[in-house]
Amino acid sequence: MFRSEILIIPESMAQDFGTTVVLEKQAHSRLRNCFSGASVASKDKSDLGIIEFLFLRLILVLLLSGYVSHGWASNSLREMEYAEEVEASLSKGEVIWLKAKGERFLTLYTETEEVTNSGTAIILHPVDGHPNQEKLIKPLRTFLPDHHWATLAIQLPVLGVGAEEHEYYPLFDDANTRIQAAIDHLLTGGVNNIVLIGYGVGGMMATYYLKENVTARDVKAIVAISLPVPKNEYKQAQVIDFVAEIRQPFLDIFAEYDLPGVTDTARERRVSAKQNFAYRQVEIEGEGHLFQHDEGLMVKRVYSWINRTFKQLKGQGRLEPTPQIK
Repeated sequence: MFRSEILIIPESMAQDFGTTVVLEKQAHSRLRNCFSGASVASKDKSDLGIIEFLFLRLILVLLLSGYVSHGWASNSLREMEYAEEVEASLSKGEVIWLKAKGERFLTLYTETEEVTNSGTAIILHPVDGHPNQEKLIKPLRTFLPDHHWATLAIQLPVLGVGAEEHEYYPLFDDANTRIQAAIDHLLTGGVNNIVLIGYGVGGMMATYYLKENVTARDVKAIVAISLPVPKNEYKQAQVIDFVAEIRQPFLDIFAEYDLPGVTDTARERRVSAKQNFAYRQVEIEGEGHLFQHDEGLMVKRVYSWINRTFKQLKGQGRLEPTPQIK
């Protein structure tokens, strides 16, 4: 982050505007120059200072707004706010900072109590979320380690409040680099069995990652919760095509009263996955997209499928015990 007396500017944003570390000392004076031609009537210097301060705050808001709304990159400021919030409230697991494309991002690793475990699940949150959000992500992150599966929940790129789903699609490639960084971290630690679990757009990102890395076999299985199928031409949103190419064991799980983009395309997803004999689709009756009635049931269904699937793979001699990550 670059700081001036009144400005806090994300490093990635500073780089996009063509500035360097010098911005730390010059941000204030450079923005003042934007208004050097303006004539401001003021009785004294203190009044002028107040007006100038308000102008500078306004221009910063406009810059941040433009930076976020046009999808140039993840909103670094919001990611830092999430990180502070998560670190302050974390009661289970540990913070691990990883790097992708030169930028640090937050992850939460939660280990099991055993010396070895069944593997590690990389957990991908939905739009505008974080790796410890209360809905589904935290329950998954903390439940699985009590049942022989470590978890690594990662911070995916986020945009401004109110950003539409389609505005996230240009960030899918950035998400891929973070998923890859998480996988590399686990592989370096000797983890043999990795499963991707994504909720909502996190599930889309998981399928997109596998499509872009179709020959990679580091990910042994995928769970997509409430997987949407948008009807548009964005290359990152061609979920039906991605599903058709996935050959790893695949759990497609959603709610009876889920979002229309999920429920209305359930059959399309099944048909698309017909060549994958390890694909299974499950509908949770009586629930909506947020799984407010019995969130624990969803978590247990996910765990049961993972456990059963990996026992079958182990029986086939395709899996090995995996150590904890340190």
